[in-house]
Amino acid sequence: MRIDHTHYNKEKGNLLNVLLAFSSILVAYSILELALRIVGFEPLAQFMDGRELIIKPSAIDERPYILNPNTEGNAWGTYVKVNSHGFRDREFKVEKEADVYRIIALGDSITFGKSLAVEKTFPKQLEGLLNQKGNRVEVLNLGHGGYNTLQEVATLEQIGIKFKPNLVILGYCINDLWDISPSAEYIKKVETYRSSPIYRSRLAQFIRVKLDRIQMARLNTRINTEPAFVGNNKPYIVDVSGDQALRSLMTNLGQLMPADGSGGFQQYVGMYTSLPYIGRLRYAFERLKKLEREHGFEVIVVLIPFLLETSETKDAYHAVYKIVEHELSRLDFRSIPVYAKFESIGFKNLLMNEKDGIHPNALGHSLIATRVTEELAIPSLAGSDRR
Repeated sequence: MRIDHTHYNKEKGNLLNVLLAFSSILVAYSILELALRIVGFEPLAQFMDGRELIIKPSAIDERPYILNPNTEGNAWGTYVKVNSHGFRDREFKVEKEADVYRIIALGDSITFGKSLAVEKTFPKQLEGLLNQKGNRVEVLNLGHGGYNTLQEVATLEQIGIKFKPNLVILGYCINDLWDISPSAEYIKKVETYRSSPIYRSRLAQFIRVKLDRIQMARLNTRINTEPAFVGNNKPYIVDVSGDQALRSLMTNLGQLMPADGSGGFQQYVGMYTSLPYIGRLRYAFERLKKLEREHGFEVIVVLIPFLLETSETKDAYHAVYKIVEHELSRLDFRSIPVYAKFESIGFKNLLMNEKDGIHPNALGHSLIATRVTEELAIPSLAGSDRR
């Protein structure tokens, strides 16, 4: 009996073709992976930007992530060293000396000093300028990347108050109404990356990072819709609907917003037409006012301009500043505008980079420090109670 090997040979040929194709893919993958490693392609490291070493999750109310005390490394485009108290600065004794005037600087990534050496940040430049005038001044930089105003006030409560400041300076930026920071999501992703050996592959990292960037952008949009914001912040939103002066300012802003504004513009500025967002801002400012009264320090707010304004958006941004100034004035907080100084130099000359309208460069920080120095008169503290 003759055996027909045709079907057998066909299956064998198909199997060999599959194995050959798989081997070719494996070889190509290995060569590409090796080449990516040789050229230093590390998408996961670029995505994390060192933040996984500097920040950590937190169970503290209103501060979902915090700076990790006694850590250091490269993050946010610069070298960061966190002291034992959990803020980016040198070590300070909790008790201050009798002739020292102590200032605490609050704020987001601007105050913190994204992409800047710590000595180039406006709190440290301010400290230098004030001490050049014969004062003994300490400026503690409690800025934290990604924080909103409520989280900044909570930082003062939980870290800053024990240092008994004479003055608190709040650096206010237009995006300080936001309800989420990428940093909170980054540190959640770290455990996923660390838990699987597959992410040792540069190609796997590339794919995962691309997907995570899309996911985080969608999350940021979703969490900052008004219904989600109200749901997440109900205990912190005060009713501002009866403030007719405020509502007039908000209506004016709505009329100034161009219909074809960029997505970032609409997101930043649009929040200031929302009563719940302003309600939480008022809550944060009122909480800061309560601390001022209880602990005897003064509060000054520096309004830091958005640097990518255009002729079409300038009036809208100024309408935002008027809303913030309204909230400050009702609590008798002193504000120090730096817009005129920025404008005199030219906003383009103060950009950290051409796409970043939020973070001023070192020159911008210098202008802020100079402007604040012009406004401050540090009293003689010899023999005083240091308050």
